[in-house]
Amino acid sequence: IAARTDFDLMEDVCEPIVCRIISSIIGIDPQIFKKIRVLEKQFMRALVPSMSLDSLRDIKDAHNTFRKMQLEGWEECTLNQARLLHTLLCEVPETERSSVMSQIEFLLPGGIESSIMLLIESLFRLITDLRPNAPMLKNAEDRILLVEELIRMSSSISVVTRRALRDMEIGGVLIKEGTMLLMFIACANRDPRYFPFPLEVNAENLKTPHLAFGLGRHYCMGTELSRMEMNFILPAFMDRFGSCAQIVPETMKRSFYAPGIESVKVIRSVADIIQSN
Repeated sequence: IAARTDFDLMEDVCEPIVCRIISSIIGIDPQIFKKIRVLEKQFMRALVPSMSLDSLRDIKDAHNTFRKMQLEGWEECTLNQARLLHTLLCEVPETERSSVMSQIEFLLPGGIESSIMLLIESLFRLITDLRPNAPMLKNAEDRILLVEELIRMSSSISVVTRRALRDMEIGGVLIKEGTMLLMFIACANRDPRYFPFPLEVNAENLKTPHLAFGLGRHYCMGTELSRMEMNFILPAFMDRFGSCAQIVPETMKRSFYAPGIESVKVIRSVADIIQSN
């Protein structure tokens, strides 16, 4: 994209980069992975509008197609990937293997989608309202602070659900055992009682652990991979494209659990193209 006058931050940068990284880690052909990704996005979109009968049919069809494509992908993938799956399944009793496969199916779209959304929102913030903070990427210590604050502010998984295991009271509200709760992570990560500068990059905010990757038994297993992606990709992108001329208004992705930017076009000047090349 270095020679182009414009490109889409999602389609041309964030999605292909993250997908290439994941493809190389799990040893799957990038083209097969791309097909799985398309079907996975169709599956996610089917969940959004409403739980009507037609929507349920769409979900079922997309899910079945997604599963079929996954199986074909496993068959066509590299030997390393086959060994990985074999190892994972052989480490658990046969009665639990279907559950393990379900978790693998969940982690594939879950980990990818959240990483992509975190990356695009972080880049968007650096190009727009947080542009004055971009020079922090050049220094290792400052970069750690900036990346952590971007993760906190972006909170790519904005909502999680939990079921109350016992009767309890929170904030004067009685919650009965078995009640399903919605936890708004994005709100908690901007609570001024814990983050004194909720909308700014500030070292004072690091005194309280944010919840972008969860905590305790629900801590995201892909946390360090996500941080690594941010620490390498953000400086490289901003160094080459950070002085772009204009940002076209973004379109937003409709999603309950992971809302965010779906598309945003970066328009570059001729001088910027010459300089970056």
